[in-house]
Parts: sequence; C-alpha cells; structure tokens
Amino acid sequence: MESSKRESSSRSTRAGPSNYNEKYYSKAKPPLPNLSLSLFSVEEAIALLKDDLTRPNALVLLGKMKSNHQNMGPMVWNSSGTIFILLKEITQIYRWLSSGLIAENMAKQVCNALLVLQSVASHPQSRKEFIKANLAEYLYPLISITHRQEPYENLRVASLGVLGSLLKQDDAEALHYLIQGDIFSKCLICLQTDSLTVKTVAVFILERFLSIGEEGLEHCCSSAENFLSLSRTLAQNIQDLGREPCKRFLNHIINCYLKLAENPRACDILEWQLPAKLTNVTFLQNDPTLITSVRKLVLKVSTGNRTRKMLHPNGKQVFTFRK
Repeated sequence: MESSKRESSSRSTRAGPSNYNEKYYSKAKPPLPNLSLSLFSVEEAIALLKDDLTRPNALVLLGKMKSNHQNMGPMVWNSSGTIFILLKEITQIYRWLSSGLIAENMAKQVCNALLVLQSVASHPQSRKEFIKANLAEYLYPLISITHRQEPYENLRVASLGVLGSLLKQDDAEALHYLIQGDIFSKCLICLQTDSLTVKTVAVFILERFLSIGEEGLEHCCSSAENFLSLSRTLAQNIQDLGREPCKRFLNHIINCYLKLAENPRACDILEWQLPAKLTNVTFLQNDPTLITSVRKLVLKVSTGNRTRKMLHPNGKQVFTFRK
C-alpha cells in the first residue's frame, strides 16, 4: 500500500509541468481563434484579465488590439492590478525553464502576456514607468534559457520583442537602462542560437543599441573584448548564412557594421574583420538596398573614418565587389 503511494507520488513529481498544465489550464476556456475585436473595447478586454476563466481569451484579444490602439500601453499600466497579473503569468513558468518540458500551450499563454507587456514598453509614457519598475528583470530569465525546443524559442523571441520595443524610438534613457542590464552580452548569446527569428530580433536590438546617441557605440568600442566579441559574432553569422540569406537579418548585420565603422579605432580593425562574403553581389541577391549599404560600408572602412587612407598603390580601394 505504502509502496503504491510512493510510486504514485513519484509519477506525479516526474510529471511536473504536465500536471501543472492540467491544473492551471483546466480552469480556463481555450483561446478563441476568431475572437472579434469589434465586440470588446480595450477597457473591457483588460477587465477580462482579472478572471482566471476569461484571462487566456483576454490576452489573445489584447494582443490583436495592440497594433490598432496606440494608447493601449498607458491603459494597461494605469488599470488596477493588470501589471501584477501579467507578471504572474510570466513568472509562473520560471520553475520549468530548466526542465526542457514546457508544453506549447503553457509557452503560448506566457507569450501572449509578453505581447501585452510589449504595448507598455513601446509607448513613450508607459515606457518610463516600465523602466522605473525595472520590469526587464522579469524577462532576462526567459532570454537566458538554453533549451532549443520551439516553446522555449518562442518565449525567447517574445521577451526580446518587449526589450526591442524599448529601443524602437531614440530613447537614451531606455538605452542606458538596458546597458545596465547587460543586454549587449545577452544579445550576443542569442546570436549563437540556431533560430533565425531569435537572431533577427537580437541583431535588431544590437543595431538600435549602436544607433541611439553615443553611449551604445562607446560601450561596445570602449574595450577590445566587447568590440571583438561583437565583430566576430557578426562575421560568424555572415559565414553561416546560406546562398539565399534572409534579407532582413542581413540588413541588420550590415547596419551594425556601418555604426561600428563610425568609431575610428573600430574602423581600423574592421578592414581585417569584414567577411569577404559581403562583397559578393550574388550573396547579396542583387538587392539594390543591400548593395548600396555594403558599398557605403566599404567606403567608410577604406577611407571614411580612418587616420590614413587604405588604398592600393594603383589607387583602388582595398575592397571590391565580386559577382
């Protein structure tokens, strides 16, 4: 009798996430795929978050409303108890991050909560409150996970999306805040994953990191370790791209190089760090935008910010385009 109880208890412990999943989600109605936005206002959808039964549907609904309601961020922030509810949805999954057993529906509900939180991070008014409350700290554990299964990657993308929203506008305060949270190193780690979506969002954050004011670029170029870590990671990602790379991802990488080339010391080093692939028109898929950006980069590295012009004796630039 006691033996059977121990076996039952052991099975329950091993089942951890699935048991949790059943208990938590058995209370809630499944999200409705075709929820009509015209039936609810933002205020009504926010009110639905307070009930465990309607919360999953409310998160889906608010996620759909986000793009059409520019002031949704402050409305979410100023409504009583809503941020607490969103953080509860996010933090409840912490215990399973190292297990490798997170179910798809668990991750999906957290991603929906992160999408609503993204509206707070993207609005200038609520963004300041987001920073004061140090809400990014709740997202870093989701970015730092090591598992590569799809639910984990979705959590990582959604968390990076929230942080990326902080930098979509030229907000020096938001940049300084993320520098203190070491977002630079976290994005470099994300660029070493296999997921193109994760890497695209991470390199977008790095591009904005280098573009807002001077603090980001100075942070990157103030030490050889930071600069070489970034330049080598970017170069490795270029080398890993196939014959038809994602243009969006490639464009973000090129823009990172362009910003780095604005620093004289970094510009000196980039002559030897730029991947040869970048000068291959075929690799750039004959895309006019990409070719123009790379030509600008080549000009900067060869002559733009340098203390001496790096030209061959015949006057040609060090880098030339290849077909």
